[in-house]
Amino acid sequence: MPVAGVNMRDVISIAFGPDTRIIPMAPPWAVAMAQIVSWFIIFIWLII
Repeated sequence: MPVAGVNMRDVISIAFGPDTRIIPMAPPWAVAMAQIVSWFIIFIWLII
């Protein structure tokens, strides 16, 4: 997963609600996985 070029605003928008522009036809498991990955990225970003 390319994470380097992602804006923090996009990560937060995915974490607090899947953006339909990024994931138009996402199954529930993909949305949940995106939220978990986003929370993990934010968690690591806050620690560092």
